[in-house]
Amino acid sequence: MRSLFGLLGLLLFVAGCSKPVPLPTQFSLGLPFSVKIGQTALGPEALGFSIRFDKMKADSRCPMGVKCITAGKADMELSILKGDTRKAVLLSFTTTQGIGNVTEFEGYDIRVVGVTPFKQENKEISPEQYVVAISVTKTKPPAPQIKLDTPFTLGMGERLLLAENAEYSVGLDSIIEDSRCAEGLQCIWAGRVVAAFSIQEGKQRNPVKLLTGDLSKGGSGSVDFGPYTLVFQSVTPAKSDSEPIPDEAYKATMLVRKKE
Repeated sequence: MRSLFGLLGLLLFVAGCSKPVPLPTQFSLGLPFSVKIGQTALGPEALGFSIRFDKMKADSRCPMGVKCITAGKADMELSILKGDTRKAVLLSFTTTQGIGNVTEFEGYDIRVVGVTPFKQENKEISPEQYVVAISVTKTKPPAPQIKLDTPFTLGMGERLLLAENAEYSVGLDSIIEDSRCAEGLQCIWAGRVVAAFSIQEGKQRNPVKLLTGDLSKGGSGSVDFGPYTLVFQSVTPAKSDSEPIPDEAYKATMLVRKKE
């Protein structure tokens, strides 16, 4: 009997000394949520998986008010749980980018978007203080790619990658001028369309202004970038005498070729 009471006492002692596990929380698709170390975030039933914050692997973030050569990062271990299956992942958060590292799981992107508390000089953060902000979104389908010497269409705000070199992309940002002659009218001047595009190489985005139509009053319908040339061929829809064209309706037909 004494041994039984002794065993019970030992179990109670161990239970009292162990740290409590945070209660599970729930998350919704597309909305950021927070988890503590040891806490599990339960996803919607249709999603079929949950996420647990296991531990902070390393924290080299620059302390507040301190000038550092690099901003540093926080590395954390997460578990993606589905039934009896566990997938361990190591993700990072870099404050200078404002976004976290991301992993893909069965058609969804799991991204770390923040870490608290902020680091302070000469003050350690205990593990139980860490809170990670995460978002879960549907993985976007691969962007259509631009093939050399093949006309392609850009909608307003759309950006396409170059198939031959994914470091480059082209986007249509705005229509600056549309002086084309409306359908059914006789005009002295055929007019032109001036559009603002942006060409991105790596992290560098360069704005360019291209024209299509009558170029007799100046301007260019093409621009060189890297080893390539971008050509502005045409624009739709045709201009109407009765109604203005909404910006979102414009479509630019373009062409990329090797520089001559």
